[in-house]
Amino acid sequence: MKALALALLAAEGEFEINAFALRMGSARVPKWLRELENDRLIERAYRTSKTATRAKRRRAVRIREAESLSRQMNPGNRKRK
Repeated sequence: MKALALALLAAEGEFEINAFALRMGSARVPKWLRELENDRLIERAYRTSKTATRAKRRRAVRIREAESLSRQMNPGNRKRK
């Protein structure tokens, strides 16, 4: 399931979080999404998008940059549990 999520994010670039959860077949945000974020494979973004009436916060998820991934995948850079 995580591999499918990463493949979708690699193909699309960025999803709104609720649309991503629905695309993955869940009405709620999956718990493993937090695991991917903790492993620094993805990042969540909280942005303000202005509408004509008021500003709304938009929650999104996207795959991290390739160069930052290679830096963090080195064994010396991983967090110890």
